[in-house]
Amino acid sequence: GEPRRRISLALRSPPRNPHFAHTDTKTRKPRKKGTSSSDPRGVRTFARAHQARRMGLSGSEKRARRKQRDASAPRLAPLTAVIKQSQECSVKELLAMIRAHAGNARKQEELCATLTSVMARRKMSVDVQNEVVKEGGAETVVAVLFAHARDAGVQTTYCRALVAMTLGNADNRIAVGAAGGVEAAVVAVSAPIFEVTDAALRALQELTLHNPTNATRAKVAGIMDAVRAVEPRYLKDENTLKETLQAGRLLDTAGKTLHNISMALAASDVEGCMP
Repeated sequence: GEPRRRISLALRSPPRNPHFAHTDTKTRKPRKKGTSSSDPRGVRTFARAHQARRMGLSGSEKRARRKQRDASAPRLAPLTAVIKQSQECSVKELLAMIRAHAGNARKQEELCATLTSVMARRKMSVDVQNEVVKEGGAETVVAVLFAHARDAGVQTTYCRALVAMTLGNADNRIAVGAAGGVEAAVVAVSAPIFEVTDAALRALQELTLHNPTNATRAKVAGIMDAVRAVEPRYLKDENTLKETLQAGRLLDTAGKTLHNISMALAASDVEGCMP
């Protein structure tokens, strides 16, 4: 038959990319908007006009429609302003802002993230941790956890705040446990979302470390049943590699948490038996 013709790839012109239509192909320098012979109006202008034509609206009608929609939208305080203000506040003022935004889960989440970052920037200093607990941070965090029990973002952020408050601080473990932090974390373990379960188990791992009282609280609150439900919930045959690794991480944290609980309870039993 007739031999197949070979077309060199070097002779074929590359497909035109509209995103690079503003670049001169010869000089490789940016071309001024509106100077392209193939697209005199510019790529962005053409895209806007094409979208407007597809919607059946002219440019002025589209702008009027957007203006009307913005005017009818509810006006909320900009979250960026709250975060900028919170970054310049002290620990006491941050906690006061969290309490003031009791009905807004998103602002409370961002404010708590700022509070946690303040403790992290200061290397989890004992002084900062004690200041947070002294100003009522333990009670505030626990109250928000119970108030937004179905909000994944709030549960994750505030469980991480419990870790930041109690990391390497035995006195704060007692204070957070007395405020109800153990029970709130046990409830969060049952959430069907990886980030929430992971943060809650990490908080319980820290709260129950060398603390028989918190270990007893966790056992009474049902941590054993909550941990047993973690494996069938996350470790499945159809999991992807990422999901399998996440499940392994959860099971590892759960094992460490149960180890801390058993060791704390065993130590309390030994101390009770000693004369």
